[in-house]
Amino acid sequence: MTSTAHNKPPITLPLQLKALNAIGPLLEKVDLLNLSEDPEVYMRRAQKKTDLENFGPYDLREPLRRMLYTMKHDAHLNLFGRIGAIQMTMRNLMNNLLLEHEFQTNPAVREVDVEEPIIIICTPRTGSTLLHNLLNQHPQVRAAKMWELHRPCPPTRPENEFNDIRIKQSDREFGMFYRLVPEMRAIHFFAPEAIEECTHLFGNIFTCRLSFSTLANSSSYSDWAFATPMDDAYRAYKRYLQVLKLNYPGTFLVLKSPGHILQLEALEAVFPRARIIHLHRDPATAAGSFCSLTEAVQIAMRQHVDTHAIGDMWKTFWTPAMLNSISWRQQTDMQVIDIDFKSLVKTPVKTIQSIFEAFDKNVPETLENDINQYLNDHPKDEYGIHEYSLERYGLSRDVLYQDYKAYIDYYNVTLEQQAL
Repeated sequence: MTSTAHNKPPITLPLQLKALNAIGPLLEKVDLLNLSEDPEVYMRRAQKKTDLENFGPYDLREPLRRMLYTMKHDAHLNLFGRIGAIQMTMRNLMNNLLLEHEFQTNPAVREVDVEEPIIIICTPRTGSTLLHNLLNQHPQVRAAKMWELHRPCPPTRPENEFNDIRIKQSDREFGMFYRLVPEMRAIHFFAPEAIEECTHLFGNIFTCRLSFSTLANSSSYSDWAFATPMDDAYRAYKRYLQVLKLNYPGTFLVLKSPGHILQLEALEAVFPRARIIHLHRDPATAAGSFCSLTEAVQIAMRQHVDTHAIGDMWKTFWTPAMLNSISWRQQTDMQVIDIDFKSLVKTPVKTIQSIFEAFDKNVPETLENDINQYLNDHPKDEYGIHEYSLERYGLSRDVLYQDYKAYIDYYNVTLEQQAL
């Protein structure tokens, strides 16, 4: 929700993290826990850890080199951030080695049909997590959990979905942070067993127009990513989807990521038969919430945070994406339906049923009860109230409404406040 506390940061770091980061400059001077800019350093380490050599058909070196440069020079990471970046780099490289090993040793994975997923496209902070979870109440939906997206191989088996050792690994990486910084839960709650957005799969191949920019705002990496065709990245992403669906016959994938709206042409080129849900919410509300989330991430990971640079990033990345989606919609042959956030909240059962009907999926008799049970178990503001203000990020609701007038009018977006 919006707040008049314009100067209040969204989170406060605990003493443990402040103490850790305080020794960061000293360790940096003696070259301990520093990021290397050389992709080969981490690639060799990953090969040694897995005893595998082949990273697969997607060439990781250039995107990894770009990402490492931005993490080292543009993001100005604190010690906690540097440790996280090193862990992420190693995990993602090992994922690629394990993925290629799966494709080489298990011919069945190559035959898995992922041509017709249901994909939620949107900007960040539009209620897509709620929509994703409500769709997941359908018994035939396959929606990947966070731990699977971070460690997809070996392929998940349904009987181990809630006791796989990788759940504890994921909890050590992310659960600890939420225990140290409980305020973060109200902004965006992660849990290893919770379903998550497929943005993480693009992070695995270091080619993502969303994730790394959240740490560094506009950067040399984002300049490269937005100038690079994404078709090959989507083909690499598709292989991860095949692994995630391998042991779930008779299901259909439901995916979501704000990153898709930044690269609609590549999405269509690789998944022309996908069914698309375009979720809409008041762009000023989405902008304020996204900026607050981004600041919270940067407070934890960076030495200094420029709130107005975060607001500028919203205008640089998401304003063109929202407006460009209009021209894409006017020429695409894909099956797309529009969902307004207010309608989703007001009539969740009807909205979810209408989506499945539009995509020729059966609507189980149990679906209504399962959706209502989920909503009862997860009430609004379950983990606290998220307060934020546009002004903290140099943004204005009235100006945003003017900037997005074409988007608001074309999609008939419900506004949560009126312009002056």
